[in-house]
Amino acid sequence: MDRYTAVLNNSEKAIFKQMIGKTVNCIVSPSITVELGENLYTLDVSASMEMEESKYIVFSNLWQETTYGEAYWKIAVKEQNVPDRMKYKVEEGKVIAYTGNINMISVFSKIERIVVYRADKVYEEEQLCFDAAVVIQTDKGQDICFTSSTIPTVLALTWEKEKLKTIIRDFHISHEFR
Repeated sequence: MDRYTAVLNNSEKAIFKQMIGKTVNCIVSPSITVELGENLYTLDVSASMEMEESKYIVFSNLWQETTYGEAYWKIAVKEQNVPDRMKYKVEEGKVIAYTGNINMISVFSKIERIVVYRADKVYEEEQLCFDAAVVIQTDKGQDICFTSSTIPTVLALTWEKEKLKTIIRDFHISHEFR
């Protein structure tokens, strides 16, 4: 049986650990599409979470396929000094303004907990193990979930509790950061 794995690396774990207790200002993306009635927002191939101290945590969806065409993905994270795939103006080494088209979701909350959910699936001769969703819990009781869209490489986001429960229903916790 072939095994396919796409899970957090040590660098990504370290980023999540350092996010705890920090304030998220907003989430920015070059595009956001809303499908009526779905409570799921389709973002670009990446979204940048603007943190305090002018840091950006960039979320992306690394979409892959097995030999037999089964899809799996990994929600990847990296830290940058500038937002990903966005136009901006910099002064004294810090982003001071976004320019051009921008889509922003205001958050202004402190991160209390981050939970990474893993999917384990078996299809005929293939076994898949991948980090399928990241849920960020804030001090205001709001959960923000990043997951895969039905469109390869595109990231999706929700904060609606029932939708979030549906997304993680078949997954299990692989990592928890407090």
